[in-house]
Formats: sequence, structure tokens, C-alpha cells
Amino acid sequence: MASATAVCEQSLPQRVFFQPWNLLDSHAVRLDGKLLHQLQLQGYSHLILQWSRRGDTEFWPDDGRGWIRQALVTDKSLQIIHGLYSDPNYFDILNKTDSRLDIELAAIRDRSINEAAKLIKQSPVPIAGWYLPEEIDDLNWQTAERQQMLSTHFLKTIEQLHNLYPVIPVYASVFFSGNQDPVSFAKMLEKINKETGIIWLIQDGLGEQRHNKIDTTQYLHSITQSLPPQAWQGVLEIFSEQSHQTRTGIETEYCPASKYSIQKRITTWCEATGKNPEVIFSLTQLRLPLHSPFSNRCKKPLWDR
Repeated sequence: MASATAVCEQSLPQRVFFQPWNLLDSHAVRLDGKLLHQLQLQGYSHLILQWSRRGDTEFWPDDGRGWIRQALVTDKSLQIIHGLYSDPNYFDILNKTDSRLDIELAAIRDRSINEAAKLIKQSPVPIAGWYLPEEIDDLNWQTAERQQMLSTHFLKTIEQLHNLYPVIPVYASVFFSGNQDPVSFAKMLEKINKETGIIWLIQDGLGEQRHNKIDTTQYLHSITQSLPPQAWQGVLEIFSEQSHQTRTGIETEYCPASKYSIQKRITTWCEATGKNPEVIFSLTQLRLPLHSPFSNRCKKPLWDR
């Protein structure tokens, strides 16, 4: 394992996730040219749009007047990785039988390909990559049958995407919760990468409130040992999950993490993998001058005031 004295390049992540939401939602952030320009000034090179459609909510409508497209027309300084179709019920689908899950994945695949065809026509900037919103965990893909199903799903999706557009990278996110031993989990990721060419975006989970202790360092180290560098990128979570008691019950907010916490997380990446993470999750929690979408319930730690 990389030692605690490991020295990583002093480089900041250059890619950042953005989750589009209906602008009527309280936690929605509107992407516009000014915000994109700020990202470019901060040194970011890529914006990963997590989805183009989520359930019935379309962010790239057929008339070409979607607000994301208008933002990209206004400022073309960033390279864009386009997310495709996201099913809001995806994690419920994972609880279904294998045969039913296979059918549901095929439906997601068809919708994603339809979204890709629309994006190819509408995107005002060249497409730098595709992102598949089906997040992969260490609980639901442990059997050989499910791993083969997932590999087939990704392979078919990637082949169809490459038929639509010149060969560009295709990404998917991964997270772990202590449900599978780190080595087995890393071997699964290695196998599916070799079979499909999918590039894994590894979430560290360090922003979440965990109820069980996870050896994050061991998972990250196992991934480093199993996968070649070009097969994965690290995702630094810059949020801290906070729960608040309200009149209607407990609500969860994903608040900006303190500078102290973020530095500790970067150190974890360095010690476990020998390198810094390449991607930030997410734009919503970035501290930019024109951007402060958080309620007063987000508690700012004393050491970060």
C-alpha cells in the first residue's frame, strides 16, 4: 500500500460533476455562461453532466430550447461529458429478479441511446465523452450472473454509442459500502473494464454519513493494484451529508465540506493510491463567488470560518 509519506503531485481536480434538476426544486442550480466561465477561471477543463433526462424530466427537449444548451452556447470554454438517461427508480430495480433486471436494463439502454442521438444533434460543443448514470455498488453485482449481465449491458450500450459518434470515452460511477471485500470488488471492476472498455469513476464515499466503518483506504488501494491507470479516475466528494430535524421529519442536506475535511480526503487518496483524485462531486458544493445555493441549516465548522 502507498505509505503515509507518499508524495502526490500538487494538482487540483480538473473535472467536475453537475447534477441537473428541475429549476423549481429548492436545491437546483442553474447553469449559465457566467458560472461556466468561473469554472474555467478556476482551472477546470471538463464538466460532467450527470444526466440529460431523469425519468420524465427532459433537460434537452426536442425543440432545442433547453437551459443547459443555452448555457453551453453562451460559454464554450469547457469540454463536456454528457450523461444520458437516468431512471429515478434504478436502485429499486436492482432488487428485482435477474430476468426482470435484464429487461429493465435494456429499457434504460434504449432510452440512453435515444438521448445520445438527440445530444449529437443539439450539443453546441463537441462531445468529449459519455456518462452512463447507472451507478455500480458492491452489493448488487456480486454473483457471476449479475456481473455478466452488467458487462453485456455496458458492452451493448458502448457499441451503439460508438456507432452513433466517433469513438470517445464512456464512463460510469462506482461506490462501495463494505458489502464486498475490497479485493473481490476491485477484481470485478477489472473484469468488466477489460470486457467493455468502460472507464470507472471511483467515488470515495467520504462525504456520506456512514453507519458502519468502511476501510476506504483498503478499497482504493485494491482498485489501484487491480486496474491500470487509464481504466479509472478518482472522484473527490466535496460535500458533507447533514441531517436536520424539521416539522415534517428528518431531512438530509449535502452541504459544502470544510476545507479541513477536503484536505483530509485528498490525503486519503494520496496515501491509498499514490495520486490525487481527478474529479470533483459536485459543482453544487463548489465555493464560487456567484454561487451559494445552500440554506442556513448547513453548519459551517469552526475551523473553516
